[in-house]
Amino acid sequence: MSLEQEVLDGRTAQRLLDDEQVTAVLASIEAAQFSRFKEAKSTNDDLRAIWGIAQGIEKLRERLRALVGQGERAAQTLADQQKKAERERSAEAKYRPLAAR
Repeated sequence: MSLEQEVLDGRTAQRLLDDEQVTAVLASIEAAQFSRFKEAKSTNDDLRAIWGIAQGIEKLRERLRALVGQGERAAQTLADQQKKAERERSAEAKYRPLAAR
């Protein structure tokens, strides 16, 4: 995946984490699972299903946060590469007249 794509993915992930509707939906699902957990008849299958959904929500959040971090690092790498290229062009332009002598 290109650095530019990582930056875009990170920005998209951050928008999802910041989106009030997404946050509300995830909180609603978690609340429903907590209610199911309190009412569960203690069978392993019921508890496993409830736990799995809760873990899935947390894994989604973790993945989005990871994408944000990757995007930030990719943006920094791109900025560093651009600065390096600008320094090289500047040095090249500075020393080009000397080479013509």
